[in-house]
Amino acid sequence: MGVTQSMLANFCRCRTAADLSLNRWGFPAPRRVTQFGSLFHLLLQRWYSSEQVSLAAVWQTTAKEWERLALKGGDDVRLIQEDLGMAKVLFPGYVNHWRKADRKKKWIELEQVFDLPFVYNKSGDMIRLRGKIDGVYEAKDRSVWVLETKTASEISHDTLNMALAYDFQNLFYIHALEQKLGRRISGVLYNVIRKPQIGKKTDRTSQTFCDTLTADMEKRGDFYFARFELPYSPKTREIFRHQLKDKVKDFVAWVEGKIPTYRNESVCRGRWNCGFMAVCAAGGDPERAGFKQNHALFSELIDEA
Repeated sequence: MGVTQSMLANFCRCRTAADLSLNRWGFPAPRRVTQFGSLFHLLLQRWYSSEQVSLAAVWQTTAKEWERLALKGGDDVRLIQEDLGMAKVLFPGYVNHWRKADRKKKWIELEQVFDLPFVYNKSGDMIRLRGKIDGVYEAKDRSVWVLETKTASEISHDTLNMALAYDFQNLFYIHALEQKLGRRISGVLYNVIRKPQIGKKTDRTSQTFCDTLTADMEKRGDFYFARFELPYSPKTREIFRHQLKDKVKDFVAWVEGKIPTYRNESVCRGRWNCGFMAVCAAGGDPERAGFKQNHALFSELIDEA
């Protein structure tokens, strides 16, 4: 079935978590940290792919579809409305902030999946590299870039720049795209939308909150919408290709039962705790921890909308 960058990263992080994921054990409740980001990704996909559709039309159609999917997925109604309330202000603010710069881009792909062969050893054994990329565009100077959008509440520019200098996901996408398009990819445009921290304890669906956020966004557009161009050198790419082969070799050997599965306790807790902590705390029993074996593999490649 192949492998995605998230699957490989999960394997490198913790084999126990990777094993639970591959065996389709799913989280018992939606992980709210991802929901606002999913909504904004969908809005940008629709906006950039529409040429004659108005901003209001994109918002109305997309918000309605996303709300339907969120309700179908069991999300809390109140939290759905909060996400929609923030996005209703941030989406037009984002479009207006970057409108002039984005007019200079020629979009090659938007939210497209790839499925490409990758030879990982001298014997010629292959695995399929799979993924879904936010966007690929050609700049005015004809260089080609990947657009990677992230939503975050806090941004540390120094940490971000250091971490992204060797980011596995970015380099995985660049490697796949160069093979798919037959063109050199200059790098990644990291597109950050900052989730508002104002009015944490207020009603985020109220008109007062929307008015306050609008006023703050108009004063501090650069605070809410930031972009970083991240070029990757030939040396960095070459190191990545060699390491990707090594990671894939280990992954295949693990799937075939040739190397063991064990827990990596050093990654259980962090900025975001491992979603499978409850399983390990329950002695490794997913059912006892309230999990269900109904998780879809490669769920990030599915476009439910």
